[in-house]
Amino acid sequence: MLPLTTPRLRLRVLQPADLDTLIEYRNDPDTARFQFWDLPYTRARAEGEFADQAGLDDILPSGWTQIAVDLRDPALTTEPRLVGDLAVGLEHDGAIATIGYTIAPAWRRRGMAREAVGALVDALFAHTVAHRIVASLDPLNTASERLLIGLGFHREGVARQAYPVRGEWTDDLIYSLLRSDRFGSGNS
Repeated sequence: MLPLTTPRLRLRVLQPADLDTLIEYRNDPDTARFQFWDLPYTRARAEGEFADQAGLDDILPSGWTQIAVDLRDPALTTEPRLVGDLAVGLEHDGAIATIGYTIAPAWRRRGMAREAVGALVDALFAHTVAHRIVASLDPLNTASERLLIGLGFHREGVARQAYPVRGEWTDDLIYSLLRSDRFGSGNS
């Protein structure tokens, strides 16, 4: 399934060489605001989280894979540059995919999250047996909610005070997209 390319982006498995940039934007308080990682986001934590995918070139058939989002548009930069990351977790023999996404502060509000997440969703339905794709977010993250709605996801509900994030209980807003939502009931 990977790598994937879009007009401006290349999606590939996150590698150890990406960690400096990843650590930098994950330590940004605004970036971390709606995420579950602790601050500071340390090198030791990053190395521990991504050690099991060193050498991977595609998503794992079960469990979580972290995907790098590289900018590849020569009008914006001369070399591919890490501008964010996606996560995909497959379970139930690949029938259910859970996704997450983060874009570095300097690259937000340019449609890159929508482009990257849209490409990932299309690839999951095209190259896996995914029946359902789920995304979970803080209800205060209205930009993320708009992104999901724009991609055709449906709001399922809110789990109240479902996760502790940096010492506070946070609500969890659930959105999903079914294969039949994308392709109709004949291809589900």
